[in-house]
Amino acid sequence: MQLGIVGLPTSGKTTLFNALTGSDRPTHAASLGQMEVHAAAVNVPDSRLDTLADLLGPPKRIATQITYVDVGGLGGTERGAELGGQLRNRLEQMDGLLHVVRVFEDPTVAHPAGSVDPQRDLESLDSEFILADLMLVENRLARVQEDIGKGKMADRAALEREQAILERLRTALEDGNLLRDVSLDEAEREVLRGYGLLTLKPVMVVLNMSGETRDPSEVVSYDHAGSTVVAMRGRLEMEMSQLGAEDAAEFMAEYGLEELV
Repeated sequence: MQLGIVGLPTSGKTTLFNALTGSDRPTHAASLGQMEVHAAAVNVPDSRLDTLADLLGPPKRIATQITYVDVGGLGGTERGAELGGQLRNRLEQMDGLLHVVRVFEDPTVAHPAGSVDPQRDLESLDSEFILADLMLVENRLARVQEDIGKGKMADRAALEREQAILERLRTALEDGNLLRDVSLDEAEREVLRGYGLLTLKPVMVVLNMSGETRDPSEVVSYDHAGSTVVAMRGRLEMEMSQLGAEDAAEFMAEYGLEELV
């Protein structure tokens, strides 16, 4: 499974990447629009695997892995322009997205919009993804309509079915809706599987806080299908991930944490 870490500049994407993978990538903001990708695979802890391995004694224990991909280059341009080409192709490969949203205040780290506003930033990147998906759907719909016009009878039924689905998606996107909120059956999802539509991917919104974490519902409103919202203290989690087990346990006890991300 590949999960892409996305967010606006200074949101703390690389901080989350380091916390999840134990990496020590520099956390300074990349240049706006600069395509930069870093990936790392980590094992998923699973007590059931350990129990089975102890019982069966296999020569190897092969844990499930998740590859986290820190995707730089987003910045809130109009019409999803930044999501073309290489960046768009990279995001299309992800099975899901971790959307990091800045909540922390830090006068030494300027916010590109001039102020910290989690709801605005969350909606900004969603709007960019909606526009990018709309461009893709419109382009594909034009090709489908062209093929239907050529009278390819053998493929006509499939093309007309695809056309109907795409027209529904176009309407939803034009209305500013995420495709996760569109009701699609399994057959329709199968037609769309190769498109890599960004707003159709499951999303975990990660609110990057400092100090005491707050209830996410007090910070943002985000009621969408295929989505969840969590809060974390990114820098603290990153620092703990780079400690030894004993030191990390002491710090977790000091800060009242039961587990890390």
